[in-house]
Order: sequence, then structure tokens, then C-alpha cells
Amino acid sequence: TLRVINWPALKLTSAVRYSGYQIASVITGWMFYTVVFFCVGLLLIGAVFLPSIIGYFLYFILMSGVVIILIQVVQIIMCKFAFLSSESNEEKTIILNNRRIFNSFTYFMLLYNVATGLYTSIMRVVMAILLTLLVKPRLDRIVFIAPFQRFDTGHSMYRSFMIIEAMFHNPIVHVFIKLLSEQLKRKKEIGSFYSAAKP
Repeated sequence: TLRVINWPALKLTSAVRYSGYQIASVITGWMFYTVVFFCVGLLLIGAVFLPSIIGYFLYFILMSGVVIILIQVVQIIMCKFAFLSSESNEEKTIILNNRRIFNSFTYFMLLYNVATGLYTSIMRVVMAILLTLLVKPRLDRIVFIAPFQRFDTGHSMYRSFMIIEAMFHNPIVHVFIKLLSEQLKRKKEIGSFYSAAKP
């Protein structure tokens, strides 16, 4: 079935705007990539010429990462072997052993989990910004979540451009429309023949 095109004038206008939007997206993506490569280059130069400061910073990050991973692993091991009953079914139920110790363990790990939660939420925002900037030059990718996709004007221009391209440059669509119009023409001729034959 053919899809109904709402607001065809807007679709056509969006198709006209698409090439300009694509060029602007590529330019802004190129600017972002240039800044990122410049910062990475500065870090590499800093690592060569300022090894003591950069080394201390990298050592601190590395040790913090090791402690975080170690505590995460301890939490998983404690939950698996100390608190989770062997009767638990992965698909249906979770049965706890040592419920009071589990509550104490949860309370004891609260401040650590708040700190890692803050770090995770900040990293989530940073990763969302970085991934959005990485796919910025590509208008065929949607950068917004489902309820807000209509605000992604670049992607809507791309969709409109593809609709117009498919309508005017797709040979299958041309043949399909030609067959439909011929069939409609035949039905009209047959209908006019029968209506002329009636007294």
C-alpha cells in the first residue's frame, strides 16, 4: 500500500533543504573531530614533556579504577554466594539467605554506591554528548529518543529527501504507478461501456 504523505509541500521543502543541512552537519562534525584530535594531541605531548604530572594523574585514575572494579566484583560475589539462595530461579524468583546481613551490607555500601552512581550519571551525560557529536554529521541517524524524534530537523530533512527521491527516481515506483493508472483507465473505460449499454 502507498503511504499517505502528510503536508506534501513541507516534504518537498524539506527535500530542498536537505543538502544544505547535510553540508552544515558535516562541517560541524569536522570541527568537533578537529577539537577532539587537538586535545588528544595535547595529552600525548603532555605525556612526553610533563611525565611526572601526567604520570601521577594517570596513576590516580588507574588506582581509582582498580578499587572501583574490585568493590564491584566483591558486591557481585557477596550477592551471589552469601545472599542468594541456591533455590532461586533466574527466570521467576529471587530467594534471599541472611536477610539481615543483606540489609546491613546494603546500608554499608550506600555511600560507595552513591559516589559511583554520581560518577555513572555524569559519565552517562558525557557519553550521550560524545555519541551525539559523533553521529552529528550523519543525518540518517536519529539523535533523540522516541518521543522527541520530531525535533530532529536534520533527520526529518533526510527522510523527506529520501521520500522525494523514491517517488521521482525509483523505477519500481514509476512502473507501479504506470500499472495503477492503466488499470484505473481500463476500469473507467469498462464502466463507461456498461453505462452506455444500459437503456
